[in-house]
Amino acid sequence: MNAVSLALVRAAHLLTLTGVWAYVCSPGFATDFYRGKSIQLVIGYGPGGGYDVYGRLLARHIGRYIPGQPHVIPQNMPGASSLTAIRHLDAIAPKDGTVAKLFDFVQIANSVIDAQKTGLDFRKYNWIGSISEDLSVCYVWGARGITTLDQLRQLPQVHMGLTAIGDSQDIRLKLLKRLLGINVRAVAGYPGTGTQYIALERGELDAGCGGWSSLPLDWRTEGKINVLVKFVPHQPPSLQMCRTPVILSPTKAIARYCNS
Repeated sequence: MNAVSLALVRAAHLLTLTGVWAYVCSPGFATDFYRGKSIQLVIGYGPGGGYDVYGRLLARHIGRYIPGQPHVIPQNMPGASSLTAIRHLDAIAPKDGTVAKLFDFVQIANSVIDAQKTGLDFRKYNWIGSISEDLSVCYVWGARGITTLDQLRQLPQVHMGLTAIGDSQDIRLKLLKRLLGINVRAVAGYPGTGTQYIALERGELDAGCGGWSSLPLDWRTEGKINVLVKFVPHQPPSLQMCRTPVILSPTKAIARYCNS
């Protein structure tokens, strides 16, 4: 599943272990605290991509469920696969419960695998929750005429967009290349998936990976992409797989072919 995570920086002497939004459980205090204030929701990627869609959807509705009904203002802060936004919380952002962060969940794993490089300690944060558990897929732009994994393997290169080394998208591309034998050529320099969507429609890229529900609606409903790989066995009704879908098993690190 592809979880999109939210966190608040812990404010010393003010926050409980469950985070500043735990004050919502104490309506009197929360109403006074948030009345007339704004909560800044920092989105770790650029406009137009999946994280941006999730963040703006959340910002539009969640304020009315918080006592005091603060305004929730989304702000994009792309960079280093959302590390820039996380570090902003540590170094600059107010630590009074008025700043939340939506970031790439893979940074949690990165902080454990290479703590010195990331410089992150997620034990300092108070967690709000996950806005989505999404099905992660890889797909080919329909105009390419590729409908099976074997056809994709035969291409000398498959151009796929990349935002940053070490993000969840980077991991998916490496799985395609090393586990499934796809000749992936990662094209770096895209600030987010929004710009990659445009590049796919222009013919600059051949394929992509991402959360199924965050892909453009017309892509999903009008057959503009051919989904060849999914990363969990779950099959949502809206996803029409091609003839030979592939399911990756993270526990066994193998590919299982399914004929339909």
